Amino acid sequence: MTTFTAVENISRRNVLKLFGAVGGGLALGGTSLVWSPMALAQDKQALMNLFVAIGEDNKVYLTCHRSEMGQGIRTGIPQVLADELEADWDKVVVVQGLADKRYGSQNTDGSRSIRKHYQRMRQMGATARTMLEQAAAQQWKSPCK
Repeated sequence: MTTFTAVENISRRNVLKLFGAVGGGLALGGTSLVWSPMALAQDKQALMNLFVAIGEDNKVYLTCHRSEMGQGIRTGIPQVLADELEADWDKVVVVQGLADKRYGSQNTDGSRSIRKHYQRMRQMGATARTMLEQAAAQQWKSPCK
């Protein structure tokens, strides 16, 4: 089983150093800093939707499809998802979404990330929560609320 480490507190300066170290940053997608939700699903994780996966390790993997550029979006997007999912923030692992047309625009400039994606993230978190509630109700043979 592959072990993933959450990336936290990376300064812009360190990112620039990293990009220089890997020849402009194009090789970043192949490092352990970024992984795909699909890889999580194939590694004994339950992929609930494009943004939410639940691991056998009792962790909640939330994908942020926007780039962190000092505006706190790697916290903001996952917080909206976690809130609707009613997930314990101590068990959340933020996953950086790779380039994928299913995310829509991944352009991060202009401080539009929350304004443009707030409702979608709420829906994704609530949908995953409903799926979990329905699965639990079925397992327990009780009606779902």
